[in-house]
Amino acid sequence: MQPSEHRFVADLKELCANDSSALPLGSELFLLRNLTRGKGVGFFESNGFYPDFILWVKSANRQRIVFVEAHGMRHARAYDHDEKARLHERLPELAEEISERSGISEVEFDSFVVSTTS
Repeated sequence: MQPSEHRFVADLKELCANDSSALPLGSELFLLRNLTRGKGVGFFESNGFYPDFILWVKSANRQRIVFVEAHGMRHARAYDHDEKARLHERLPELAEEISERSGISEVEFDSFVVSTTS
């Protein structure tokens, strides 16, 4: 794991341990390390983007699945041209497609790029 990934996990663990309001009451949080190309959850077939982590927050009547890239934006292109940074814009459509196929409408998707760069 990269130092930025270690830091993300440590910071998340500290937040959950020290802030009782970090999650909705009765929710469960699962943090999964995403696998690499061909084995993990990926986006953008042309570039093969596999977010570092999948954060899953499950409550009694909702599920929120968040794709987290903890490597920052140091080598990224401008926001308008960076699929990784703009993934969150495409996820509502993906959630709707999955909902129509599965009949499950209580799932929402989001994504974040965690950056320690200035």
